[in-house]
Amino acid sequence: MVLAGARNDRVKQLSTALHVDVTEDRLHDLLRVALARIRDCGSRVELRVVSRVCTDTSFPILDCYLNFLKSHYGSELKSVDFKSQHEKIRLEVNSWVEQVTVFKIKDLLAEGGVDGSTVLSLVNAVYFKGLWETQFLTELTGPCDFRVDLKTTIQVDMMHHEGDYRMSRSEKLKVRALEVPYQGRKASMVVLIPDDIEGLSYLEEHLSADALAELLQDLSVSSEIQLSLPKFKVEQSTNLEESLKALGVKDLFTSSADLSGISPKAELRVSKVVHKAFIEVDEKGTKAAAATEASISCDCACKDAEFVVDRSYMFLIRCHDPDLILFTGSVRRPKGVSHQI
Repeated sequence: MVLAGARNDRVKQLSTALHVDVTEDRLHDLLRVALARIRDCGSRVELRVVSRVCTDTSFPILDCYLNFLKSHYGSELKSVDFKSQHEKIRLEVNSWVEQVTVFKIKDLLAEGGVDGSTVLSLVNAVYFKGLWETQFLTELTGPCDFRVDLKTTIQVDMMHHEGDYRMSRSEKLKVRALEVPYQGRKASMVVLIPDDIEGLSYLEEHLSADALAELLQDLSVSSEIQLSLPKFKVEQSTNLEESLKALGVKDLFTSSADLSGISPKAELRVSKVVHKAFIEVDEKGTKAAAATEASISCDCACKDAEFVVDRSYMFLIRCHDPDLILFTGSVRRPKGVSHQI
């Protein structure tokens, strides 16, 4: 949504950071169509993707920009008074995000997250709930060893199930992948487990869009696989400013930001980009939520018939029509805090 209002070199910075290899107009059209299609992910999977735009009553925001967000991203538009009611607005935004994500994402905006200098707030929220096509039996769940690294082993609640799963392997990424479908088979979770105990960092560093596409394309059915997967819950809040700067998006946060596609006033800049995510995986299925706000201003030997997730791993939640990655994350310690989404 910020990209839609950026101009000149700022568009190039954002496009490069986001690995956009199509024209900006084409990107927005693709996203508009994709959002319309994923909202119909089937009656057995609940998926919500919503956005809200709050603009200050005293600051001129271009009508063409607001209309664009509404037509392409279905954004709700709301005119507010940040100068005198910024705390009330913060609480209202947090309440809205809580409701959209079924109370999984709370307090997206911390105290001071918006203030009297805020003129525009862009909020995007995603909620996903899917039940496994074949649920794990709770009576089979029990403690097993999980290798955090070569020196650290912890006990985790490990779920077990035997069945037919689609699997693939990448020698280049040094990883195996297994897909666990949700009811209706319009969405699934793909688990990527490195060959090496400490191989997650290598996977994160070398996983490109092309390598991932090849890994997913190579998924094929393997019979009678013994799957062992840890239960886990992840909640993480991140200020994305430093991450975006590291990717080359620097001017956006300074007075040099060119957001003239949003407002004719030259002093407009991005002051904060906050992302908060929640993922929970258990015997029944997965609950996942994410929200982003941009303010401007067992010790088992792994056999061929086994897929034992007993070390740090990566996961993806994907929609199949259209083929999109909804969530991706890494789990380093299923009962700890060292998770990344």
